[in-house]
Amino acid sequence: GADRPPAPRLTVRDVSSAALRLPPWSSPGPSGLSPDILRQLLRVVGAPFGGALAALCSAVVAGGVPCEVRPWFFGAQLSALKTPSGGVRPIAAGEVLRRVAASALARTLGVRARAACEPVGQTGCSTKGGLEAAVFSARSFVHGIGGAGVLVKVDATNAFNSISRTAVGAAVAADVPEALPYFSSADIEQVRGRQPRCSRSGAVSVRRESTPQATA
Repeated sequence: GADRPPAPRLTVRDVSSAALRLPPWSSPGPSGLSPDILRQLLRVVGAPFGGALAALCSAVVAGGVPCEVRPWFFGAQLSALKTPSGGVRPIAAGEVLRRVAASALARTLGVRARAACEPVGQTGCSTKGGLEAAVFSARSFVHGIGGAGVLVKVDATNAFNSISRTAVGAAVAADVPEALPYFSSADIEQVRGRQPRCSRSGAVSVRRESTPQATA
């Protein structure tokens, strides 16, 4: 809405740090642009390229990706890898520019996201060493109780792809509304070309039914 705070304006430092955080061996997305090429451009061209990248990523997080481009920009390149059991595991490599924009946005809003997630036990959100602390705490708990109790670990099948985007969208709007334009523009129904309510501002209403998450 009109009273929603705007998406943050990303700086050259924001996007450069995000590009450096990408693993150098990471696969390129649909465009073929690899993280290593992006880092080389930042190193060789310097400030002019960094400024252009920051402007592009700022437009992305503000929901400014044109509707016609979203299926490509928020899509992924799939690779099929064999599993030890003889099956096939699909690996999705997202577009590098989209990954840089998302990483810079997450780092910029990390403190707010952590404040919202930590009270409900989400220790892996913008908390350095959070997952490791959770693992060690669980291990210490198991050793401490001995045979007097049990620790139950729940591993929900395909949980990530089954999550309700309505619930995620509501949480984003409530806790980090600056990220809502990016979240809305990456709506999976638009990416697949099934959602007619696409706007260049990214202000798309979150669908009520559960739909798979956009590719990471």
